Amino acid sequence: MNGLSVQAMARLLTKPYRRGAEILEIPLGSDAGGATHIAPYDFKEYRARYQADPSQPKYVLFPRITIGDDELQIEIRFAFGGVEQTVSLKIPARTFAGTSFVIPLPAAADATLRLLRFRQVPIALPGAGANNWSMIALLGNIARLAWVLGWEKDHIRRHLQDIQQQRRRALAHGFSLDKLGEDLRVPRFPPREHSFDANTIALYHLNDVPAPNQPEVVTVADDTTRFGLAGHPGNNNGAKSRVTGKFGTGFQFPDTGSIEIPSHADFDIAANGSFTVEAFVNALDDPSPRVVMTKGQLDANGKLTSAGWSLALGDFDRGFANNVSWAIADGANKFEIFADLNLAGGQFHHLAGSIDRERGQARLFVDGGERAHADISTLGAISNSAPIRLGRSKSGHQFFGVIDEVRISKVARSDFHPVLGESDAAYRQRLGIFERWLLPTPAALLETINSLVQINGQPDSFVLIEKDRPLAGTSQWVRILPAALAAGQSIDREGSLRRKEAEVSGAPGSE
Repeated sequence: MNGLSVQAMARLLTKPYRRGAEILEIPLGSDAGGATHIAPYDFKEYRARYQADPSQPKYVLFPRITIGDDELQIEIRFAFGGVEQTVSLKIPARTFAGTSFVIPLPAAADATLRLLRFRQVPIALPGAGANNWSMIALLGNIARLAWVLGWEKDHIRRHLQDIQQQRRRALAHGFSLDKLGEDLRVPRFPPREHSFDANTIALYHLNDVPAPNQPEVVTVADDTTRFGLAGHPGNNNGAKSRVTGKFGTGFQFPDTGSIEIPSHADFDIAANGSFTVEAFVNALDDPSPRVVMTKGQLDANGKLTSAGWSLALGDFDRGFANNVSWAIADGANKFEIFADLNLAGGQFHHLAGSIDRERGQARLFVDGGERAHADISTLGAISNSAPIRLGRSKSGHQFFGVIDEVRISKVARSDFHPVLGESDAAYRQRLGIFERWLLPTPAALLETINSLVQINGQPDSFVLIEKDRPLAGTSQWVRILPAALAAGQSIDREGSLRRKEAEVSGAPGSE
């Protein structure tokens, strides 16, 4: 990408204003120890021009590439007054390349301050920091004013560039993809139930119906058994099946209803292991703490008392009725985060709590959007002998409402395709099939399938075994008798009335 607007604007100023518009590009060095080091810099050129150091340089950081779907935090280490300190700033998710941020340094900072290095947390952008980020120092008041004016110009320019890119399938996103699909008559798939993948520990569609001669479901099926796994079936303890769910039917939880899934080593979370639980919930209004899903012991207030995890509803003294809580504990460390919204509204909401070891965070999602996260770098392994309970804890905390489509995974998930609708990535790939004309030959169809679906990275995962059916044929002479011919007419054996008798039999004179 090109530089910021402030850099171009500063170069256009005439000499009387040059000092106030001075800008210094800060050199970025190599990456080491999880941080990008800042090469040594000084203000010698400024001092040579104006016989003084800049009074209060302000530093600006900006990404050279667009940020992904997760927010990023930048921790900047600097030295001032003989002491090293750290400040941080947040880069929002999906920030455009070229969007700049002022580094929040102390108000008393002067030209003696030196930036040393910066670190991207929880996960750095792929590639070298010097390729992904740039820094400049604004050395005068005019430069700072030009940055304020240019910031909006940069933002508008990136938005315009993004809008222009929506014509291309590879770069389009959101509703723009739907409009491309509309042109191709290929709509986006609506939300549908989860299908199995290798990272799924257990999957409960909750579409169970009672066995013959039984009034209610006894065993709740785990859909992973359909794919060769042993599965983790649940035991129904008074929950009501066959009520209207998000997809098909779900389970309603009355006064004491619950579903228990026996404890198993598959549900243990290693010290470096990630984890996600998710479900659709249609909750009734109730101020008391209520369990959606839990594995562990809870006190009267719905708080974990030992190692385990809990996805629950309540007010939690945060000013939100029917708030969502995601709590995890390893026995020594305990973490709890909240969505801070009211979920009781007569409709289904998708809830997900995850343990993301790569990011070092516990994350809480509502309807696909991240509502809260917390640093869990000190969290260890989580294991206990308690069953997983849906709708109620061992000591109470009864949930009132309907639960549907429960999935437990051994990875940290942040994309909940397809239960929240077809994702942009999946839809973009599918549109690629239809945006070009394909001759429906066996070879073309096989190439298309193998380009989209591969097993264990094998480029020719699917092989077409085709055998043409032998053709059967016979013949039979058919004699067609025309209607009577008028005087002077003739007909040949092909049925044509245009040929004359003389053309076939010859004229009488030639005999």
